[in-house]
Amino acid sequence: MTAKKFVVGKAPEDDIGKDRIRIHVGRRKGLARFTIARITCESKTEILCVLGSDGSQNEVQMNIDVRDAFGVRLGQSVELEWEPVRWWGQFCWYLAARDPAVRIPALVGAWSFVLGVVGIVLGLLGLVVSAAP
Repeated sequence: MTAKKFVVGKAPEDDIGKDRIRIHVGRRKGLARFTIARITCESKTEILCVLGSDGSQNEVQMNIDVRDAFGVRLGQSVELEWEPVRWWGQFCWYLAARDPAVRIPALVGAWSFVLGVVGIVLGLLGLVVSAAP
């Protein structure tokens, strides 16, 4: 991870509570739009969804929740490091997202998977028990 300097800017109102950070496409080398990445700023780390920005290339747009998590303020100069997370990090991001429109479907999906596995195990157990003499 290479640290890059940015000035903290205000994110669009739609980003509030959505665990997003906006970095200009010219500065986020290695990260595609909507990539879930581990972002380090001021020695604090958050897992965030990375989007593009129409602002200056030197500006990183953060909503109030992300600024609070990193302990930074508007106009402050910061160094950011990032790396994409693997599937487990993405799964954890979905389950822990602040936005209920992301978190609730992820929780329903995770519980459905667990209940499906339990159903398969119980079905196989029933077959084994009924096949025993």
